[in-house]
Amino acid sequence: MKLKIILFAFFSIVISTEGKSQIERFKAVYVYSIYKNIVWPDNKIENSEFIIYILGNSPLARELNIIAKKRRSVDKKLIIKSVSKPEDIKNCHLIYIPNRRSYLFSNVKDQFTGKPTLILADKLDMCKKGADLNYAKNESGGIELELNKVIIKNKGMSISHSLLSASKIVK
Repeated sequence: MKLKIILFAFFSIVISTEGKSQIERFKAVYVYSIYKNIVWPDNKIENSEFIIYILGNSPLARELNIIAKKRRSVDKKLIIKSVSKPEDIKNCHLIYIPNRRSYLFSNVKDQFTGKPTLILADKLDMCKKGADLNYAKNESGGIELELNKVIIKNKGMSISHSLLSASKIVK
């Protein structure tokens, strides 16, 4: 609950004062909290690095690279890669699909079905369509993280209580 209050307060301030670049910073903070608060199944993906693919060009890549230089994800080196098409995505922990690339969601979902890779979308109702996580607008006009708990657990991943309480659970 404490994480949810802090993230909500931070994000509300960010949106009202700084605009789009701050929104991308906040999204990057959410991504950082995702890999800090989800445990992947042992030996399923290279364990010395935390690999994030971003589909297309996105300001989120810049913000994640700033975080990667400053922090390590739970004893792992952060690797952020941008690709133009789903076929270029290799084994990874997380794939981010920006809103303008959401038409490629089905391809990504099909390619990573049954694999321990999270799909983070940025378009309304994508968790209901099979995304693991999604950025969505909340009642106050801010952004919140939606999480499909069933899909993530079916991939063999464990979700921390703090991430669950900071997210909107979608069924």
